[in-house]
Amino acid sequence: MATASAGTFSSLVSSAEFRIHVQDPIDHLHHCRQLIEDSLITVKNAVIGLGLTTPVLRTEAAAALDYELALLQLLSDLHTQDVEQSLFPRLKKSASGDSKSLQGLMPALESQHRDHQAIFGQIANCLRNFPTTEDSAAEQRLARLTSLAEQLEGMFRSHIALEDEKLLPGCRGSLTQGDLEGMQQEMRLRYKSH
Repeated sequence: MATASAGTFSSLVSSAEFRIHVQDPIDHLHHCRQLIEDSLITVKNAVIGLGLTTPVLRTEAAAALDYELALLQLLSDLHTQDVEQSLFPRLKKSASGDSKSLQGLMPALESQHRDHQAIFGQIANCLRNFPTTEDSAAEQRLARLTSLAEQLEGMFRSHIALEDEKLLPGCRGSLTQGDLEGMQQEMRLRYKSH
């Protein structure tokens, strides 16, 4: 399994960490959502831990947070590709009535995906060269980092709710067995190559 940088963060991460075996593409999308929620909890706790860490250990705590954020960003990137490259094109080709209503959700979800990437960049910039001193600059940076992590969590929570409540329930009825098999192959290859 290849190891890759998530792009924004300095930690090298691999999709092997997620132990994903795509059997059913729709179930896979639900599973990824759960992994993202679990990762958000870990990131939140790591930010809190960074604030509680003594200045001597801040470099290590910041590196641990960077790693967790890199994993979350990689998972988010892969999930975005699953949705935008595997699911959406098939929904656009579907002639079912459900797919027509689902197509109206696509622009909002795509916009949210771009917003996720933007905030990952802001968090990475804030985390980069995190102060190891205990002064007002470190407190301000920690407050900013905490605020950004809370924004990221809120963005993901509303995005996940939209996918769970509107997008995913209607997918099965809009996709053919061939669509599902094609998605499965693409998703397996996607996770194998990262």
